[in-house]
Amino acid sequence: MPKRELIVWLEDARKAAKEIEELKEKIKTFAAYEDSNLHKRAFERDFEIIGEALYQIRRERPDIAITALNKIIALRHIIAHAYYDVSHEQIWLITVTDLTLLRNELEALINEENKNLFGTSNPNLDE
Repeated sequence: MPKRELIVWLEDARKAAKEIEELKEKIKTFAAYEDSNLHKRAFERDFEIIGEALYQIRRERPDIAITALNKIIALRHIIAHAYYDVSHEQIWLITVTDLTLLRNELEALINEENKNLFGTSNPNLDE
């Protein structure tokens, strides 16, 4: 498998975090989340993506500063390998306490990586 660039992992994680935030805004409460298998599975899938991306990022850059890094990687491992132990309370708690900060940290890291790669935090790659 070809090696992916750090920025791709960062973008994948940011996109999945944004999707969770958008879904959370639609359903609003833990009770609504808990009553919806569709939403629970969507959150799980996006947390799997975020956790795998963060795992790969940590392998590439072990010094990277992401506040909930280990917590979200651990959650991904539970979802992927111990699905029977998934705590939806934990998923919701991480969503409401850690996700906005995570997305902000990812966006800052993406801007930093864009500056390193392209000399600007907002490159226009279509030109």
